[in-house]
Amino acid sequence: MVIAACLIISSQSVYAQIQCTLIRERTQTPPVFGMSGKLENTNTWITPLCLRRDDGAGSSKIVRLDKGVMWVVNHTDSSYTELTKDAYQGMALMSLMLYGVTYDTVTGDVIIPDPLFRKTGRQANINSFTCFEVVPAKIDKDNTLFKGVNLWISKDTGVDPSLFADILRKTMGGIGEDYEPFFRQIEELGGYPVRVETKVLGKVVTQNFLSQKKVTVKSGFFDLPRGYRKKEGFFGPF
Repeated sequence: MVIAACLIISSQSVYAQIQCTLIRERTQTPPVFGMSGKLENTNTWITPLCLRRDDGAGSSKIVRLDKGVMWVVNHTDSSYTELTKDAYQGMALMSLMLYGVTYDTVTGDVIIPDPLFRKTGRQANINSFTCFEVVPAKIDKDNTLFKGVNLWISKDTGVDPSLFADILRKTMGGIGEDYEPFFRQIEELGGYPVRVETKVLGKVVTQNFLSQKKVTVKSGFFDLPRGYRKKEGFFGPF
């Protein structure tokens, strides 16, 4: 009976775990809108249908494609805000302008440049990784909000290049087939971004890749914590 009980506990423990990929990054945000700059050590866990990103300062953003929602969880006051899939898709799609993606003013159809990127010829050693720089091949010069993104790509990280595209898909709410040419070109970059420099409002947000590994987390890791209260509010995309 003791052996049987142990086997039951063991099988329950395995069943209660979720396998996922963990990406560790460090993000430097400069002062903007009167707010001070900040340095965040972020952890991002990815499964086929879920994504969770912790900012290291008491906040989590959770995307649940299976439930069609995104939550921003504030662990300091045990609260959360919620957006439906359609709502956060619309907000997140604005970030595609960083890559030169535009929309037809008459039909509303998405216009994805091909090629999406061009190599600058610049190289650098970043966090011990040999990198080459790519930038969007076409950026709308009249766009005063988003001024583009610089990607420093390395073939030496050991990370599947498609993972970056997968993260973008989830943070954009699993957008449809019209955007597949965009993700395909992301996957064809030839490596994983070790550094992403995002230019917004004349400022540069720098995101550095640190490490990647396979991990297991407990069942419920991608759920809302029990007892947290819902509150209304606005929050931006990842």
